[in-house]
Amino acid sequence: MAYGLLPYHVDQEGASRTMQNLGTTNVILAVIAVIAVVQFLLILAGAFWASRRVSRLMDDLHLIAARTERAGLEVERAAKGAQEILNMVGFEVDRATKGVRVAMDLVEGVYHQASAIGAGLRAGLQELASRKRDQDPEPDPPRGATP
Repeated sequence: MAYGLLPYHVDQEGASRTMQNLGTTNVILAVIAVIAVVQFLLILAGAFWASRRVSRLMDDLHLIAARTERAGLEVERAAKGAQEILNMVGFEVDRATKGVRVAMDLVEGVYHQASAIGAGLRAGLQELASRKRDQDPEPDPPRGATP
């Protein structure tokens, strides 16, 4: 038996068995190569599938971003409208408040004038009453009574 890199056996007929061993090795190597190719194809298919999924996810995220931007613009537009309404309401409240103040000032002025007129009338009536008492020293007897 010779010792080398490859096993070399000679059977009784003198035929070398090295070729059979290399044939088996080649079959095993071919199976390993086929398995490697299948694994590569599976990894490639998985990467392609994952890239399509990521692409769809990115499309969905872009759609969500666009919708969010539109919603933000609508919220901003609504906020501006609400601000304009609040400004208009505030202006109307100021205007109404000024109108009420003018009306209250008018009522207060009329009240002071009426009070002054009432005080003047009261003073005038008291003056008339005191003059009448001074001019009439005797009270008239009641009617129907005899003196």
